[in-house]
Amino acid sequence: MDNDIEKKYEALFKNMLNGFSLHKIITNEKGDPINYEFVEVNKAFEEMTGLKRDNIIGKKVTEVIPGTEKDPANWIKRYGAVALGGKEERFEDFSSGLNKWFSICAYSPIPGYFATIFEDVTERKNAEISLKEKIEELEKMNKIMMERELRMIELKKEITDLKEKENDN
Repeated sequence: MDNDIEKKYEALFKNMLNGFSLHKIITNEKGDPINYEFVEVNKAFEEMTGLKRDNIIGKKVTEVIPGTEKDPANWIKRYGAVALGGKEERFEDFSSGLNKWFSICAYSPIPGYFATIFEDVTERKNAEISLKEKIEELEKMNKIMMERELRMIELKKEITDLKEKENDN
């Protein structure tokens, strides 16, 4: 029976639509997270990230995605807090190393490890950014048009005042 359950979980893991990864956190002598190692990934992880399982398992993230330690998303520290603190975290962030946006749920299945379940939300985020830029552009144009309209009203009033003065003379 246990073998059947194991096979079902393995099938679920392999066929789930979300990316999944399991990592071991690496700390310095002070216990601060400085890196993490790939332990396991599923097929969806490979498809979403472009990183192939055979090329990353057992490797550190800084080897697989150079510059991760400098990424503004601060992946190592963030995931270190999950692995060492045991607290689940949900967030969306941009991976500069992969040039994609991800919606992520990170949790610690056992101390010193963290797992991620995620989806690539790059298309949606790019659409949101584009929409925000367009709204800002329209607001800017609207402000210019409103200022122009107010100036036209002022000029019409000045012309009317001049005509009235001329008629008075």
